[in-house]
Amino acid sequence: MAGGAHIFLRILMITVESIIFALAGALLRPYLPPTRHKISYLLLKVSYLLYLFTLMALLYFLAFYPQELDEYFSNLLFFSLLFSMIFPSGAMLARKKIKHKRTLYNYFFTLLNLLIAAAYIYLWADIRALYG
Repeated sequence: MAGGAHIFLRILMITVESIIFALAGALLRPYLPPTRHKISYLLLKVSYLLYLFTLMALLYFLAFYPQELDEYFSNLLFFSLLFSMIFPSGAMLARKKIKHKRTLYNYFFTLLNLLIAAAYIYLWADIRALYG
């Protein structure tokens, strides 16, 4: 890819990630206390924002990594990474449809968001360890 086009795509990626993170922060309003399910929903909001931050940090790292990582990402790893990018956002959108056991739902997806964020950190550390 040409140098100018590559730099443009990187700047575009940074801009889009910043907009997504700002929109998530504005739409979730983590600074407002929830009226029902106070603790569980606050934990869900914070864990989702932490998940988004680690996802965007990982994508930023992968975009600016100087080596090719084609051989590192197998099909299983690629599809699990793709699934982990979509599933937590879908869970945040679907939470209003859950009427019963919403607290359990919030705690489950809080734990899932934290596990996915930890997996992203592990993936970043593994790539750094393997490729220097």
